[in-house]
Amino acid sequence: MKVGEKFNPFRIFNGIYIPEALVKVPVSQLSQGAKIAYGRLCRYGGRDGKTYPNREDLACEIGCSVRQLDNYIKELKDFRLIDVKRTGLGKNNEYFYLWHELFDSNISSENIRDAVMQWQYSSTTNKKKVAITLYKESNSKESNKKRDTADTVNNQLIENIKDILITYRSEINPYAIANTATICAICDSLKEFNVDEMLSAIKGFSGDSWSMKHQSKNTIEWLLGDTSKVDKYRVKYLEGLATKKKKVITL
Repeated sequence: MKVGEKFNPFRIFNGIYIPEALVKVPVSQLSQGAKIAYGRLCRYGGRDGKTYPNREDLACEIGCSVRQLDNYIKELKDFRLIDVKRTGLGKNNEYFYLWHELFDSNISSENIRDAVMQWQYSSTTNKKKVAITLYKESNSKESNKKRDTADTVNNQLIENIKDILITYRSEINPYAIANTATICAICDSLKEFNVDEMLSAIKGFSGDSWSMKHQSKNTIEWLLGDTSKVDKYRVKYLEGLATKKKKVITL
């Protein structure tokens, strides 16, 4: 084949594999070089997952200096994608791959429902009275009525959680991860705050320039799973609205 000639690349090249979910992460959160380094590291992992490449070789393989490679490795560690174990002086470090929320992120109704059910069962086993009760199957009219009521409340809860997650992604971080832990944390906070108050907290956070600059990369549950933070940013949002109203009245 001649240089410049058109060709079909299907199954021609050997290469690295970078998960699509990782590719979509903005460079402001994870650099392209770190993504390439992750893909090349994965090539070293065999069936047992053991990975201990020489740093000089790895840097050469992705076209960067060893110093730059160290920066990429630090990025991957900070992003909780890998862990590194030093094996001793003169020996190659060992790298471990960490399962990331990014790999199973989804806010579909089915996934939210599954997470809500886990939260409900967890709450009831802790002998806490929760807002929503799961009713066992029964042929009695009374039990059926209770179950229908619970289903209605559950459906509303699922829609509320979807609204919260969608708002969070639109206001704070479009690539924020929503997994079971996230949804359970939101459920806990919804026992103390209603949906509008939760949405106000999100808007209060997004309206705070320092928080957006320094803390927007934190997980959703870091904010919405902490009732003190929810209350703090909810109040901040309401204070902002009050200030705007005063300015309008003054004008």
